[in-house]
Amino acid sequence: MKRRNFFKYASFSSLSLGLPSLSLGKSSNPNASKEYYELREFQVTNKANIPILDDYLKNALIPALNKQGVKNIGVFHPMEDAENLSIYLLIPFQNFKDAISIMKKVEQDSEYQKNSKKYDQIGKDNMVVERIQSSLLEAFDAIPKLKIPQQKGDKLFELRIYESYNEDAGKRKVEMFNKEELDLFYKIGFEPVFFGETIYGINKPNLTYMLVYENMEERKKEWKDFIDSPEWAVMKDKPEYAESVSKVTSIFLKPAPYSQL
Repeated sequence: MKRRNFFKYASFSSLSLGLPSLSLGKSSNPNASKEYYELREFQVTNKANIPILDDYLKNALIPALNKQGVKNIGVFHPMEDAENLSIYLLIPFQNFKDAISIMKKVEQDSEYQKNSKKYDQIGKDNMVVERIQSSLLEAFDAIPKLKIPQQKGDKLFELRIYESYNEDAGKRKVEMFNKEELDLFYKIGFEPVFFGETIYGINKPNLTYMLVYENMEERKKEWKDFIDSPEWAVMKDKPEYAESVSKVTSIFLKPAPYSQL
């Protein structure tokens, strides 16, 4: 399969998902104020191929998305000592309509086609990416827009994924953040980038969010303060939030030099 076809199947704009019948409540309205995020994980075959993918993202895909009005696109590499070779791409869309239509416009853009031609022509024997995992997220009510990090210089990003054992448990965890937990995050001093509930993607039901720190020491202090807080001691034992998370995945990342976050 050629990369362009594979790319299409990996992005939500071209997936056959029965979108006209999708029911997401009032937030599915294209004029709703909440953003939507596409989070892509590019599973790179080896370290030597990371610069090739970086070149494609930097010089082809991101400029084409910017041309369509998509801003603040994040690209993240794993920490140098991590075994994970994946590169993560965060694309914020202003509304649901953009999330399913803009990539089609990108794929039809002649300048994008020209700039991605070198990447497109890489054959199977030298493939750069083994697989692309992609999820579409709807922003939380309590944090409906992406927040540009205030940290300066080198930054540490943490991508956290909370899986739940069923849909009700997942909704209750989202409610916990919307009603109480996010307020405590701000009180402790956490700096969130985004919070989103997965609409389409792997390991559903889950919610995904990203925090940014100055360094690992700050991260350890803030989480200790959170766990030791009296608010958390009360909140975590409330019956309405019981057993709402069955698995937590934490991934530490650094921004690519050309990342817009």
